[in-house]
Amino acid sequence: TDWAVSETVMIENAKWRIEFTPAADYLVDFQSALASVVLVSGLLLSLMLGIAFWFAQEAADRARKLEKASLRAQDADRAKSRFLASMSHELRSPLNVVIGMCSVLARKRPGEMSDGEYNSHVSAIGSAADHLMQLIGNILDLSKIEAGQVELESVAFSPWDLCEEVRSIMAPSAAER
Repeated sequence: TDWAVSETVMIENAKWRIEFTPAADYLVDFQSALASVVLVSGLLLSLMLGIAFWFAQEAADRARKLEKASLRAQDADRAKSRFLASMSHELRSPLNVVIGMCSVLARKRPGEMSDGEYNSHVSAIGSAADHLMQLIGNILDLSKIEAGQVELESVAFSPWDLCEEVRSIMAPSAAER
């Protein structure tokens, strides 16, 4: 008589069947066959439990990785929100200079202001407009960086001129306060 032992297990929607069939000359008597069947069944059960444990660990690892990725995405979203809030202020400052200086010029009649004062207001408008254009360019550059399409270039500049430009842009706003 053939003594066969088989187990069927479902693991991740896959059906696994393990079967043990001893050769006829192996079965000397019923007791030794039964002992063999119990031993093999125990080994098979251990194997299946090991496989199930491995799958459970893999699923837990995947869940941890997904959670970490979700947290990184949330951090990136918060950073982007902080950036946009900061950029809103950065864009409004030079725009306010342009609007304010234009308002001053619009209220003055020819001859009410010296050429130097007029040129100073026009220069401030130009500097603020240039600064605004640079900020918008920087925002677009950051978008390129995020998209992986950045091209770097080296540009010489004068720190002194940069400080003077910032001073002239911020002076009207500082004078109002």
